[in-house]
Amino acid sequence: GQDEVFVIGGESLYRKALPMADRLYITEVDATIEGDAVFPMESEEGFIEAGSTSYPANADNDYAFTYRVLEREL
Repeated sequence: GQDEVFVIGGESLYRKALPMADRLYITEVDATIEGDAVFPMESEEGFIEAGSTSYPANADNDYAFTYRVLEREL
């Protein structure tokens, strides 16, 4: 009964939820971080970018980042 449901990880949960997703909200951080769990970027196939906003590193954010919204292609 909800209009939107958010999935916030991890990697295996993203892979299971992506086939049901109509919209992706993705934050891309300009940094290299050690780890073995990643968002499956191939999941962007079938989506188009509806908008994006980039933010520079500053006193509040150690790293620059881009916030993107992708919508499933019809």
